[in-house]
Amino acid sequence: MDSIYTEGKIREIVAAQRRFFRSGETLPIRWRIQQLKRLKAAVLAHEKEFEDALAEDLGRSTVEAYLCDIGPIIVEINEMLAGLRRWARPECHFSGLMCFPSTVTKVYKMPYGVSLVISPFNFPILLTIGVVAAAMEGGNTVVIKSSSKSAASTAALKKFFAEVFPPEYVTLIDGGHDVADLCLAQRFDKIFYTGSPAVGKHVLAEAAKNLTPVALELGGETGNWCVVRKDADLKDTARKIAFFKLTNAGQICININQIAVAEEVAEPFLAELKQAFVSQIGEHAEENPEYPKLITSGAYDKCARLADKYRDRIVFGGVGNPETRRYAPTMIYPVGIDEHIVQHELFCPLLPIVPFKDADGPRASAGDVPVHPGHAVGESRDADAAVRRRLHQRGVHPYDGEGSPVQRHRPFRHGRLPRRMGFPGVHPPPDRPERPHPLQPAVKGAPLQRESG
Repeated sequence: MDSIYTEGKIREIVAAQRRFFRSGETLPIRWRIQQLKRLKAAVLAHEKEFEDALAEDLGRSTVEAYLCDIGPIIVEINEMLAGLRRWARPECHFSGLMCFPSTVTKVYKMPYGVSLVISPFNFPILLTIGVVAAAMEGGNTVVIKSSSKSAASTAALKKFFAEVFPPEYVTLIDGGHDVADLCLAQRFDKIFYTGSPAVGKHVLAEAAKNLTPVALELGGETGNWCVVRKDADLKDTARKIAFFKLTNAGQICININQIAVAEEVAEPFLAELKQAFVSQIGEHAEENPEYPKLITSGAYDKCARLADKYRDRIVFGGVGNPETRRYAPTMIYPVGIDEHIVQHELFCPLLPIVPFKDADGPRASAGDVPVHPGHAVGESRDADAAVRRRLHQRGVHPYDGEGSPVQRHRPFRHGRLPRRMGFPGVHPPPDRPERPHPLQPAVKGAPLQRESG
C-alpha cells in the first residue's frame, strides 16, 4: 500500500496539533475526563470491528481479543477516570535546607505537548489506544504511527480515531518504515515507542536531534527465562507456562522465551508440559482455528527454519501450516546454555529447554547469560530467596501466569515501561504513603509556607 504521507503533510499535521495544544484546550481536567469517557464509549461501540481486525491479522479468537487488547483498555481508562483528579493535583514538597529560606516547593503536573506514539503489531489495539489514553489523560495531543504489519488493525484504528476525535487532537498515520522516519524527523515534545531494541536505538538517535524525551518499551535481547527448580509444583507450573506460550502464539515481549529446568525433574516436567499443551489447545494446534497465527509469512518461515535446525531435539510439536501461518507450540530439549537459540528473543511458539543442576543453582549453570528484570521463576511456594540474590535481579518473581509481568507494582523488563506510559501529569494512585524528606522538620502544627520567587 502506497503511503499518502509526505514530509510536508506530516509537518502540517504536527503544526496543527501544536496550535491546538497551545490554545489551552487540552489543559482542563474536566475536559480530559470528557475525552476519556468519549474514548471508552467508542472502544465499546467498535469492539466487534477490533475483534474482526485482530482475527484477520493475528488469528485471535473473540475471547483472546478481549483478554489481550480490548478488556485491558477499558480497565485502564476506568482507572484513569477514577484517579485523574487526584493525580493531577499540585504536590507540595519540603525544599530542603540547601534551599533556605525557601521551605516548600510546589510541583505542578504539566503536559509535554504534541506526542508521537509508535505502536507495534503484536498488540495493535491495546498498545495504541492504551498509550493514547495515557497521553490524553496527561493533557497531550497525539500523532500515532501504527504498524504496517497489522494492516487490518491499522485500518480499523485509523477509521476509529477519525470518527471519534478531530485530527488536531488525535490522528493516525499509516505506512511503513519510511513514514515512521518522516515522523521522527519532526520535532515532537514526547515520543513513546514499543518494539525491538534495534529500532529503539534508531528512535532514540532520531529523537536526540531535537532533544525530545523518549519512553521506550522494548523486547529483550535474550528473551525471558523461566527457571523451574526441583521443588516446583510441576503440574501447576506447566499449566501456566503452556497458557502463556499459547497466547498470541508466543508473540509477546514478556512471554517465556526459554526454560531452565532442574535435571532432577526434567523428564516429569516435560511430560507435564506436553500434557498441558494438549489439554489447552489439542494435539494439532496448527489445525485449531482458535490458535493464533504468526503475523506474516516471513515470521512463519523464520520460525519454521529455526525449528528445522533443531529437528532432532524436538520432543513436542515442530509442525505448522504455512497457509494459515499457524505453527504448533514446539518443545526443544535438551539445549545448551550457550546455543544460539537461547541467546536472542524468539517471538514465536518455539520453546527451548535447558537442563541445569539445581544443587548448584541456576546461576552457576547459566553463567553470565543476562536475565532481565521481570523474568518469571517457576518454583515451589516456599520460594528460595537465595536464588534471587544470586541472579542479581530485582524483578525476578515467582511465576504466576500471564498477568504477573504487567501488574502495576511489578517491574517490567529491559526496556522498562515508564510508569503511566511515561507521560507527566499522570501518576499512580496514592496507595503507598509518600516517604518524608530525610530533612523534614519534625515540628507538628507549624504552618508550611509556599515558596515564592
